[in-house]
Amino acid sequence: MRVLITGGGCEEPIDGVRSLCNFSTGRTASVLCDRLVEQGHEVTAVFAERAVKPSKPVASHSFRTFQDLSDTLHELLVKKDYGMIIHAAAVSDFGVGSMEIDGIPYLPGSYGKIESGSEVIIRLKQNPKIIDQLRAWSINPTVYIVGFKLTNGANVPEREKASAELLYRAKVDCVVSNDFAEMKGIDTPGQALDSRGFVPHFPPQGAGYLTLLSRHSLGNGT
Repeated sequence: MRVLITGGGCEEPIDGVRSLCNFSTGRTASVLCDRLVEQGHEVTAVFAERAVKPSKPVASHSFRTFQDLSDTLHELLVKKDYGMIIHAAAVSDFGVGSMEIDGIPYLPGSYGKIESGSEVIIRLKQNPKIIDQLRAWSINPTVYIVGFKLTNGANVPEREKASAELLYRAKVDCVVSNDFAEMKGIDTPGQALDSRGFVPHFPPQGAGYLTLLSRHSLGNGT
């Protein structure tokens, strides 16, 4: 099967040396890439520049910003038939809409380095949801899409509710849920929601995710 997988976190430039970012390392996605290659799947990896990269040979693309990721995914999906998309990248919900330094407006990322002591005002803008566009972009309308939902301090019913909202809004096939309060690096457990219901717990990292995905189309399809 041809599998497209994203990993790592977006960065939204403030100036030449600072950016808005998140804690995603891309480690889960890199482990998944390696396991999928070992199983004989044809993998395309779209990873953040600073993310942990797969160790197995894959078709690789990189991104830094939200727009980089959006443009790359659109270009790939309109050209090639993928059987599965695993969208594990931590996408920026917000970007820098406008900024002022000592009362003077500047385009985000255009200022070399803001000096300490400057008065800085940053206004954020909401980014579109990339995951909501994946099926529309794909030349394969039946592509199996796996999304990820991060919560922080949520209980199981709250995680299930958040996953269900994403599942139906984005028209994806499976949502993997992780809670930031439980993050343990390589040993982080997960929960998932799909058409068969909510899976409250499955083993951490690559083996657990592949066990979950094998319930569906891994091993079949393009």
